[in-house]
Amino acid sequence: MTLLVQEMLHQIEQLPPEEQDRLAEWVLAEIASEQRWTALFNRSQALLERMAQQALQEDSEGATKPFGG
Repeated sequence: MTLLVQEMLHQIEQLPPEEQDRLAEWVLAEIASEQRWTALFNRSQALLERMAQQALQEDSEGATKPFGG
């Protein structure tokens, strides 16, 4: 555990139990949210990679047209 986290916990211990619980709920919700975003991002990367590979294949097969101008 880092010194900063230790200091934070020390400060939280000084608060009333209700405030400690409120902070703990907030931190846990933030961690869960970050985990969800990380999982979504990781899944989207695989999808984007597959789409890019498909586009490159279609282009190499001559199945694409120039865009615009």
